[in-house]
Amino acid sequence: MKRNVAVALAAVITSFAGSSAFAMPEAAPSVKVQLADVDLASQAGAQVAMRRISNAAQTVCGGAPDLRNMSRYAIYNRCRRETIERAVGQLDRPQVTALLAKPQTREFASR
Repeated sequence: MKRNVAVALAAVITSFAGSSAFAMPEAAPSVKVQLADVDLASQAGAQVAMRRISNAAQTVCGGAPDLRNMSRYAIYNRCRRETIERAVGQLDRPQVTALLAKPQTREFASR
């Protein structure tokens, strides 16, 4: 059964005392994730939903910063993780929630 579902993602705002680079914005950015075309009860559909949510979280959190700036990268990772967790919680679909609990693995191409 397909539903017209849109999950709005809002960036998790963290403020750091004495740092103007991370000042609180007027309004947190948000992105609507359209899932009306996805069967959220299937494993494949849940993976599509999680990929869309993850991409939207990357957008609202400002994109991945340079890895050499470790403090900024840590802030970005926290924002992205918390934003994804919030969106998956709002969606409240067991197949998608199960993907959130799985450890993330990266695949590297062999030479």
